[in-house]
Amino acid sequence: MDSAWKEILADERARGREEGKTLIIQNMINRNFTDKDIRAAVKCRQKTIDEVREKNACQAAR
Repeated sequence: MDSAWKEILADERARGREEGKTLIIQNMINRNFTDKDIRAAVKCRQKTIDEVREKNACQAAR
């Protein structure tokens, strides 16, 4: 397979993993998990959790 195609596929897989992680974080926020529990379960930084919260606050305001 051409290396450009391999790179494109790798990018798509990475994007899918990030979208999945974001969905899990959002679901945990909705179920009132603590940030500490979210960070431990998803292996993410506090900044990521804050970004998900901010994004959803903007969407809820619409």
